Amino acid sequence: QKVQICQTFRVPEEKVHVMGTGYNSDVFSIDEAAKAQKSTKTRLVFAGKLSEKKGLFSLLRALRLLRHPEKYELALAGGYGNAIEYAEICRLAEAAPCQVTFLGKLSHPELARQMNASDAFILPSFYEGLPLVLIEAMACGLKTVCTDLPGIRPWLDQAIPHCGTLFVEPPRMFNEDEPYPEDLEIFEQRLAEAIESLKHRHSADLNLVRRVSWSALCEKLISIWNE
Repeated sequence: QKVQICQTFRVPEEKVHVMGTGYNSDVFSIDEAAKAQKSTKTRLVFAGKLSEKKGLFSLLRALRLLRHPEKYELALAGGYGNAIEYAEICRLAEAAPCQVTFLGKLSHPELARQMNASDAFILPSFYEGLPLVLIEAMACGLKTVCTDLPGIRPWLDQAIPHCGTLFVEPPRMFNEDEPYPEDLEIFEQRLAEAIESLKHRHSADLNLVRRVSWSALCEKLISIWNE
């Protein structure tokens, strides 16, 4: 987009600054009380629209591929639009080998509390822009798993180096967000392997995460303006 802006408006490249996205650090931060609630299981959480294109069918099927599914539990936060898809998600959740909890739509403070009470955030989407919820999860101290979609990894490498996110190779797409059915089985295996690898990963450095908070981006904007 920066290149397009420079070309369209004939603006020198050095005069265009990419701010990126930011999160509300007043809401998404470490909650020591929630963190103190220990569990013998690895608590996974997903937040977003409950739909097939968010990768939920595959995530729920991937739970069956875990070597010790009894050591995990999954919480799903978000609403749904397609009743048929939601019914299938409920069916897959009921058939899952571990506990799956539906949290419904949550306010941002409620989501932050749920994240703090979890161990890892899972985003198995088939399409994303720049998922702010991934950064919000990092700000709450979670380990993160995300489909390796275009643009996400390069931006994180620049904005939050060594964030610890496990990137899962997506299935091939025949449309922007529709996977080839024959690729889903191997994608789900990779997803299960990523979940099992979480114990060897670290969460992001909170000092680096805070560089993309609203307050930090405002400071950056003021600094650019003052120049």
